[in-house]
Amino acid sequence: MKKKLLPTQILVGIVVLFFFCAVDAGVPLWTFTPQTPTGLNISSTGTATVQYTLTNQSSKQHSLVLTHILGITQDTSSGNCGNPAILNAQQSCTLSLVISGNALRGNIQGGPIVCEAGNALQCYQPGPGDTLDITVTPSYAYITNRGNNTVSLCTMNATIGTLSDCAPVARDFNNPAGIALNHNVAYITNRDDDTVSQCAVDAITGGLSGCISTPSIFDGPFGIAFHNGFLYITNFNNSTVSQCAVDAITGGLSGCISTANIFNGPIGIAFHNGFSYITNFNDSTVSQCAVDAITGVLSGCISTASIFGGPTGIAFYHGFSYITNFNDSTVSSCAVNIATGALSGCILTGSDFSLPIDVTFNHNFAYITNRGNDTVSRCEIDTTTGGLSTCVSTGEGFSLPYGIAFNGASPIGII
Repeated sequence: MKKKLLPTQILVGIVVLFFFCAVDAGVPLWTFTPQTPTGLNISSTGTATVQYTLTNQSSKQHSLVLTHILGITQDTSSGNCGNPAILNAQQSCTLSLVISGNALRGNIQGGPIVCEAGNALQCYQPGPGDTLDITVTPSYAYITNRGNNTVSLCTMNATIGTLSDCAPVARDFNNPAGIALNHNVAYITNRDDDTVSQCAVDAITGGLSGCISTPSIFDGPFGIAFHNGFLYITNFNNSTVSQCAVDAITGGLSGCISTANIFNGPIGIAFHNGFSYITNFNDSTVSQCAVDAITGVLSGCISTASIFGGPTGIAFYHGFSYITNFNDSTVSSCAVNIATGALSGCILTGSDFSLPIDVTFNHNFAYITNRGNDTVSRCEIDTTTGGLSTCVSTGEGFSLPYGIAFNGASPIGII
């Protein structure tokens, strides 16, 4: 009789085992609550951060390890989960994931997966709708053309830095000069009608659409840059800098004020380590101003360097500042004092520029627009000395190119 009951007992045991496994699968021992959007588009040269609250839901301590995803690194700095993350019962930490577009090998759907240290069979990921959904988009460059009132769109090769397939993507601007991108919105300064155009940026194709202009509240707007939730515009005609609030949802500008008025033909503007820097074309200097961390107001402006030749664009990269000199067709590289922000030791670097206007950086390359010969120069960078070398023309079809910006790159001083 006992032998006849044995198969039944085995069957019951299997059913019970599957029941408990199903319960365990339905009730994760650690859970993920998104702190940021988990679905996003990222260019091949861009970066982004996704964060979850990781919570140990069990009654005992667990040591948790993130499963490796190519192109994603875990930020374990203070305030975030460690690696491993050692969590007591009901304890939480912030799982911070840094996504690097240049390291991704395609789109990511699913994850992150976190396992018990030393046990690859005990792993969990976020629930449906909360997993990673990362789409890699091409990297694009945008160049304003004052010669034909357009903006050109070029595809960037992230490996060698070349621009190709350049073509006008938006028209009907009014002597466009500066351009900056922020959260899928492009902003272009129009010198002839004293406005700033705001255009939607298609995250996949890079196209610009729905362009609208602000009222004529500027005065010869030229340079444009974002910093800490504000947009700053240099006004060449009245030697001031305007500061505008930016609506986080619509991208609209409001509350524009004159935040400083002691410049001399300001063109380029950039921000670095709590300071703003403005190039003064008329007296060949660069002004350095303190930036209020709350209000964004510029103050205490002083001349930090005066050895330039009609300075126009300015940008920062790896502890050096770079200034384009329109009058003598050169680019200056200056060391930046970490404590005071002062520029010093300025030298000329790079070659073969022609009335350069703007300078910016993307994916370890420098880009300079040349009004004199309708080109864009791409240069390699020595991050130790700050020098530029192997400068070659890239892209095509420009007409008096002025401003240049890249999608996925941090907005810098654009003119």
